[in-house]
Amino acid sequence: MRRFKGAKGIVLLLIFVLVGIGFYYYLSDRIEIEQETEIDLTVVQELLLKDLDKKYPPSPKEVVKLYSELTRCFYAEEYSEEELYDMAQMSYQLFDKDLANHNPFDNYYAGLLKDIAYYKDNSYIMTAYTTSSSVDIENAKFEKDGYTCTKVYCYYTMRYATQITTITEVFVLRKDESGYWKIYGWDLVDENE
Repeated sequence: MRRFKGAKGIVLLLIFVLVGIGFYYYLSDRIEIEQETEIDLTVVQELLLKDLDKKYPPSPKEVVKLYSELTRCFYAEEYSEEELYDMAQMSYQLFDKDLANHNPFDNYYAGLLKDIAYYKDNSYIMTAYTTSSSVDIENAKFEKDGYTCTKVYCYYTMRYATQITTITEVFVLRKDESGYWKIYGWDLVDENE
């Protein structure tokens, strides 16, 4: 390897040092710009970033919470038509295969659009929800037709004008062949019973 001597060597060394310093400042400025331009996502956009194929909710409670958050977004958040469709597909992924077979996606989506229009036309807004405790869910497990099932209660807070009401629904979830909890069905709980 040939060495540079004298002025030529000093000039080349100086160029390498200047290029290194320049590259350092370029990278540090770029990192600062990326940190300053964090994207503010809406609640809907954050929800749609979830990939259920890679990270499915691990428990019945988490499945109902995700379903309920999607439902809350349907009735209380702003979104595009594409985001609505994507949320509906995500919600549908939580359905057990038997529920999905009895309620094809096109029918589910058409019904969802009608429900959303009704709620918006009548100024109903879902403001919050809570689910059964994990202990209650564990104690509600049962076997049915060779499947492990459980019940999860969800309490939805609805606002209509100045009135606030709570609606209770009971979800039945069934563990599928892959070990995922799926929504087998749900029903409105009559508080008088």
